[in-house]
Amino acid sequence: MMLAQFLKVPHLIHTFIDLQKRFSYQQKFTQAFLQKYQNWQPNDGSFQKKDMRRMRDYPLQFIVFFADFFALMRQQPLSSLERQKLTTYAALLCLYDDFFDENELSTQEIWMLYQDPQSFEAQSTKQAICRDLLIDLFRMYPKNQHFEETFYKFHQNQEISKKQYQGHHLDKGIIRQISFDKGGYALLLSRLLMEHPLEEGEGETVYQLGAWFQILDDIVDIAKDRREQMATLVTICTKIEQIEQELEQQTEITFNLLKHLKYTESSKKEALYRFQIIGTSGLVHLKRLKKLQGMGDFQINQYPEKEIQWIETRWENYQQGLKFLLKY
Repeated sequence: MMLAQFLKVPHLIHTFIDLQKRFSYQQKFTQAFLQKYQNWQPNDGSFQKKDMRRMRDYPLQFIVFFADFFALMRQQPLSSLERQKLTTYAALLCLYDDFFDENELSTQEIWMLYQDPQSFEAQSTKQAICRDLLIDLFRMYPKNQHFEETFYKFHQNQEISKKQYQGHHLDKGIIRQISFDKGGYALLLSRLLMEHPLEEGEGETVYQLGAWFQILDDIVDIAKDRREQMATLVTICTKIEQIEQELEQQTEITFNLLKHLKYTESSKKEALYRFQIIGTSGLVHLKRLKKLQGMGDFQINQYPEKEIQWIETRWENYQQGLKFLLKY
């Protein structure tokens, strides 16, 4: 190990310990905060244990890996109310997604649920729980025009994103826009739920950060998306170098925007380092896919699922992950 890399080790260890503390805190918070949904009655079977697991997992992505880092930049920890709002939003988001993916409600009905949850007549347990989460969210956070407009864009994109199923005939530019809007608007809504006002250029930065996350997420989800015949920037590629280029371009755009936000240089540096850490799994899996590709084309259907599936516990992942992190 080179001296420069060796000197980075203490900072890396300190950051990992900090991330673990934040992760554990939010994990306990989520478990307690969403407890009332654990055994919701009556239950017609539409709300299952897997839905509860997803509701608990989503807040970890949005709180620990996003909001906490923006709170780090503003140099003021998340307030209890912010944590409640973001946990509620993240939990309802996975159910809201289901209504599009499973065609349980029409687009108009889903929008009616968002606009006036109090008056919405739920036809299933899952709908009732989503309605309850929306009511709780708007009790804590009265809707404003910016949030309303952003949520409508997010809502419209959810409808458009259904084209990704069996959508490998779509133009790459369309798939890119769908993917970026999906990640960008979801993350922007999270930022709007935080209490401090947006800095100049921060809305665009958060959108691009969400788009960056979406590329990394699609890399990790390649096996699942192939199984579901979902067209993403990853599943449509014929060369891994294509997705490498997409990721490099989006990384440069996102991190340059983040660097120009009006926060202190030291706090931006720490937040950026944490974003790089949580993006490492996507980079590691991309390297694995490139190795599988060899010198030829990347024909996604030629590989067994276990070969392209992200498995966190692979020893090679830890080795590659450490190498990536010591470069930053």
